[in-house]
Amino acid sequence: MSSIIYVKSSNIKQIAAKLDRLGKSIDRLDEPTREGGKIGLAAVKSYPLIGAWYNGNTTSSPQRPGSKYKRTFALQKSWNGRINKKGRDFAEYLIYQKGSINPKSGKDARKYMPYVQGSEQTGTHQPWWNTLDQWREALPPHVEKVFRKWVNKVIRGF
Repeated sequence: MSSIIYVKSSNIKQIAAKLDRLGKSIDRLDEPTREGGKIGLAAVKSYPLIGAWYNGNTTSSPQRPGSKYKRTFALQKSWNGRINKKGRDFAEYLIYQKGSINPKSGKDARKYMPYVQGSEQTGTHQPWWNTLDQWREALPPHVEKVFRKWVNKVIRGF
């Protein structure tokens, strides 16, 4: 599976039509898309899972409980996000990796991500890090909540 997570809403055509009837631009969707993306980005950056990523806050610890291993945060720093503006028949936020060199090993975090958060996750990491596939399952209800709240706010405003 790819090391990209797409945070998106698929019924945007209906929302866009309503926005158009209200004289509002589809760019208004950037607000909930960015907020939903912030939650997704905080989720993949938060490891070990110790805090409220679902509020969009990245939480981490330099050391796992009961371990002498000290983290370099290279993997966390490698995660980035942005709104995808190509084709506006959906609202989409991309969560992806950029190069980030681990100062201890000299390796790019993208090289070892599959063993920490990917489909090849090792047993050492299983209790502490969710895989991207697990995040793809866990994130939709949180993102949908953001969009529902935003739609209700827009409707009340008119």
